[in-house]
Amino acid sequence: MDDGDIIRHIDIDEANYKDISDVGGYETVTFLNLSNSEIDIKSLLNHFIGIKGTDKVKHLRVSWTSKQEDIEIVKAFPCLRTLLVGGKNIKTLDGLEWFKGGLLFIRTEGKHKRNIEKIAYVPIPSIKLDYSHKEDYDIIGKCTSLERLEVYKGPSPDFSKWRSVPLEYIKFMQGKFTELCDIGHLKELGGISVAGCRKFEKFVGVSPSVNRVDILGCKHYDVSSLSSFPNVKHVLIHDSSPGFALSELPELSSVRILELWACNVNIDTYEIKKKMPKLEKISISKLKKDQEQLLRDANPGLEVK
Repeated sequence: MDDGDIIRHIDIDEANYKDISDVGGYETVTFLNLSNSEIDIKSLLNHFIGIKGTDKVKHLRVSWTSKQEDIEIVKAFPCLRTLLVGGKNIKTLDGLEWFKGGLLFIRTEGKHKRNIEKIAYVPIPSIKLDYSHKEDYDIIGKCTSLERLEVYKGPSPDFSKWRSVPLEYIKFMQGKFTELCDIGHLKELGGISVAGCRKFEKFVGVSPSVNRVDILGCKHYDVSSLSSFPNVKHVLIHDSSPGFALSELPELSSVRILELWACNVNIDTYEIKKKMPKLEKISISKLKKDQEQLLRDANPGLEVK
């Protein structure tokens, strides 16, 4: 079977797992249990350790309906790149020590109680986390290899408790907060994204390491709080803030790219390089042709879109 014939994905019903003898033709395996059947988890694990092709599987998913209570099943799949843990019966991440991949998804439906402490002792560089309870953030603070983190529906963290985490990028989606304070405790952070956080208003404190900021779908965002990032080089604001004037943007001496998409921007000044002397490119949606030309005339060499 050549690459063009490979079937990329297979759903494995835990009630009929013995029917599977070879998974070598699949990149993604999902365990599910739609019939809510009881299973012998140890027998399931031993079965998959013994079948063919498990070394070909790159992506493993333990779905919401799965009866598995931990992720010892990872032991059977030695070459995983990503692991998604979403089972409603998951109690611990025992078995995570067998995961040698780069991206871990921890999914949650509602306030599912599960112990994710194992992530603090396994060198995983990238995690996507559905926030469940405050212990989640305590455990993140113990991670010494985590470089990228995406948090869904979480509150604002106490970043001082994450100061030992080598985070380079962090994203908050549908976060439950109005402010993000003291991000500067993350000394290696280069990028931050805040998306769909309806109550989010501003950053507080200074974070000199951040060079990219994305604000997406945050209707109450105050653009003046970009001053929290004195060395930022790329700013993207999309469908955010209740509207602002270009003159309200803070002075940012390092910005090279400024993107303002689907925002209500009042072009009350054209000399934007007085605030951002290194600016190379500015994009503003619904910019009129005469405004484009005035921005170019007032800022020689500036690319305007």
